[in-house]
Amino acid sequence: MRAVAADLGVEAMSLYWHVPGKDALLDGVVELVLREVEGEQGPVTTWQQSFMQFGHTFRGVLRRHPAVVPLVVSRPMTAYTAAAQSAERTLGLLGAAGFDRATAVRVVRTMGRFVVGSTLLELGVADAPRAPRDEPALADLVDAVQTDDPAEFLTFGIETMIAGLEERLRRA
Repeated sequence: MRAVAADLGVEAMSLYWHVPGKDALLDGVVELVLREVEGEQGPVTTWQQSFMQFGHTFRGVLRRHPAVVPLVVSRPMTAYTAAAQSAERTLGLLGAAGFDRATAVRVVRTMGRFVVGSTLLELGVADAPRAPRDEPALADLVDAVQTDDPAEFLTFGIETMIAGLEERLRRA
């Protein structure tokens, strides 16, 4: 709280007029980031469009605020209330497509984790060491991590997830 107050040019105690403590402040930061994602979402008509748009929007917001990524993965679920409307819209699209509610919830969780995880790894790639050349498989993987376009990789992952989910619906 002292560091935040110093950045704002105020006394630490004055922050307590606005937030009850550090946890509330951190939850508020996550809420602001999720509201930013929500604000950048355009209209979609299918769950597939929703996934692609959400994935790239969420990644973009996280890249603009890289220091927030660890908060997004560590805050309790109460910090995610700002995403309720988006989650309900996506769950509705998944339900309309034929997914039962429990599966739809898992799908939304999987998508969020994929985007956060791949973005977190993307942000840390610059510090990754080179693989030894005597391990060709590992070298190929490390080279791909360091040279692949992260947006294309995200698209590939989302398309793969969508294809698997569409197959799951066909079998159901």
